[in-house]
Amino acid sequence: MANAVNEGNTDLIGLGRPACLNPHVASFILNSSIPKAICPTAKIGGVGLWNKLVPVKLIGIGFNTVWHAYQLQCIASGKEVDLKLSALVALSVILPSGYTLIKWFCYILLLLAIFIL
Repeated sequence: MANAVNEGNTDLIGLGRPACLNPHVASFILNSSIPKAICPTAKIGGVGLWNKLVPVKLIGIGFNTVWHAYQLQCIASGKEVDLKLSALVALSVILPSGYTLIKWFCYILLLLAIFIL
């Protein structure tokens, strides 16, 4: 991250997704006594199966975003993150009231049909 900023490749670094895996990641980055902070990649369940059923890359990216958004909601409300939570469960939890998972799948399938035809 420091190299990207120092070399002028970026002006900002986002810490939201790394914070989902380690809520203290900002402290590690600012602590100069730690030579290198390593943040693992999230292994999000449910995305691979969906990608096999509907091989559209954008869907997988959307599920990753929903999973991270749910984890950030947990952090903001003082709850522990749930790294074993699947993307589909995160989607069902984060949906606005009145929506169901089935409605969302219908919308997704409708969008896919529009783009394919």
